[in-house]
Amino acid sequence: MAEGDATLLGRTTYEDFANYWPQADPADEITATMNGARKYVVSNTLREATWENSSVINGDVYASLAALKKDTGLSTTGSATLVRGLLEQGKKLFAEGQTVPLELKSATTFQTGVLHLVYTPATTA
Repeated sequence: MAEGDATLLGRTTYEDFANYWPQADPADEITATMNGARKYVVSNTLREATWENSSVINGDVYASLAALKKDTGLSTTGSATLVRGLLEQGKKLFAEGQTVPLELKSATTFQTGVLHLVYTPATTA
C-alpha cells in the first residue's frame, strides 16, 4: 500500500482491514502504512467508509475507476471478488507490462488468518 498513490479494495477486504488496522499497534510501521494510505472501497451496499483516508466508490464503478486511474496510481490487495468482476467486464485496471520474477522475503500470519506477504524482485544467479 505504501508504493502506490491509492489502494482499491472490495467491501469484504475493506471491512476486514477496517476492523483490524485502526486498533493495531501504532508502533508497528505496517500499521502506520495501512492507516495512512489512501483507500477506495468498491461497494454497492456500503454507504460510508469510516477508516482513515477511505472513500466509497459505487454506482457506475467502471466510469469512476476510469476517471480515478487517470490521475492516480492504483494497487489492490485481497479483494478477489472485485478483481474477478473487473476481469469479467474486460476492463483493464492495470496497464500491461513486463512481468517481474518475485522472491518472497517475509510472511506474517495475523490472528485473523490474514497473510501479509512481502515480495521483492528476484535476484538472478
